[in-house]
Amino acid sequence: MFKKKLITYFIFAGISINLFAQGDLTLYQLRNLNQSSYLNPAFFSDYNTSLGLPVFSGIAVGVQLSGFDLNTVFNSRTSDSLVNLGNFYSAINSKFFGAKLFQQTDLFHFRQQFGHYQIGLNIGTKTNCNALISKEFIGFAANGNAAFAGQNMSFDGNDIQVSSYVETGLSVAREFERFTVGARVKLLNGIANVSSSGFAMNYQTGAISTDPTIVTLGGTMNSCGLPYLQDSINGVKNQDSTFNFSNIKPFSNVGVAFDFGATYRVSPRFNIHASVIDLGSIKWTSHVYNYNLNSVNITYAGLSYNQINDSATKQQYTDSLKNLIRTKSSNNAYSTPLTTKIIFGAEYDVTFRDRLGLLIQFQYFSGTFFPSYTFSYNRKVGTNWDIAANYSYYNNSFSNLGIGTSVKWGAFQMYIIQDDILMYINPNDMRTAYLRFGCNMVWGQHRPRPRF
Repeated sequence: MFKKKLITYFIFAGISINLFAQGDLTLYQLRNLNQSSYLNPAFFSDYNTSLGLPVFSGIAVGVQLSGFDLNTVFNSRTSDSLVNLGNFYSAINSKFFGAKLFQQTDLFHFRQQFGHYQIGLNIGTKTNCNALISKEFIGFAANGNAAFAGQNMSFDGNDIQVSSYVETGLSVAREFERFTVGARVKLLNGIANVSSSGFAMNYQTGAISTDPTIVTLGGTMNSCGLPYLQDSINGVKNQDSTFNFSNIKPFSNVGVAFDFGATYRVSPRFNIHASVIDLGSIKWTSHVYNYNLNSVNITYAGLSYNQINDSATKQQYTDSLKNLIRTKSSNNAYSTPLTTKIIFGAEYDVTFRDRLGLLIQFQYFSGTFFPSYTFSYNRKVGTNWDIAANYSYYNNSFSNLGIGTSVKWGAFQMYIIQDDILMYINPNDMRTAYLRFGCNMVWGQHRPRPRF
């Protein structure tokens, strides 16, 4: 029964892992798109008015693998096409491995310029999944405890955060002679969540076979909007064993987040900008379950002859182990932070139509900053066609080439962005995949701002 219930969690997390990712390396360059202001609310568009209709104005999907790529998996296969954990463990090139995931759908946006001010409203859905697993977990599973004899192994830093929510944002930007500033306040309505908190495992095994083994476990797994996985909670029989859409109550799980941005024109050709995105959290209160495993310490001295051959003694010993690692459940509300992003950029206008840029981004997750570095080139063709290309180093990989374009036809502004196009040439080296596309309606294209 427990396994059947657990499938619900795997489906929820698995949908995110296989479909969504974090990208937005190319979007930052296409300033004529309203969507670029999601990365810096101080960006002014080339158009006075922008309107996004439900779904059509923007969809973004992708995946980012950390610590391994598809070659790592393929090269670890055995003759019967199974993955050899030992080979996979040796090929992981960082302390952790996992995936960062992202999905965003614009449900509606409206932005209008009033003189030196720009005001915008946006509504959309987001699904974020960040998962980091200690490399040593795989090493322990592949090599057993003999490989760690005499060592104190700490499998810390494991973190899983999967959230789906609706975001409603109100933005204001102000333009001055040399600089612009902008901010966005966002109301967050959580749909569903699975998240870990403080999960850690410490494994200490003796140098010789007669020494005892000590295992210390601790941490909490939280869920919101999903079925309860155990038979009872606080002694009360559980009636919530199956998934029900009525359990998803987004207006009961509320959060607030902020975006801040600024740009500064150092000279007529040189511009710098910076922003902080998704600074906030969601408090999950409806249909919440917590599974707590708090500082359980197990000392295992080995099995005696009676424990192996006497069924009653063996059962008693097994029951005592189960009681030690049994989780304690509760219904306490909890909060999860968003994955905050910090962005710095600089651009140089080579000509009126050609621009070179440098972009540095940091995503903050589980106490760690994950950086990316991007060199970009933009070209304006005519008055209604923009082309963007970039080369990036991120996710410990140099093979990230992105392209994007936007075309205005009448009031319709169509765009498509693809990061990491090299995946089509050598998909086995793929660590990232990202696609964003959509169609806005824009009016009132204004003349280029005068240079001072």
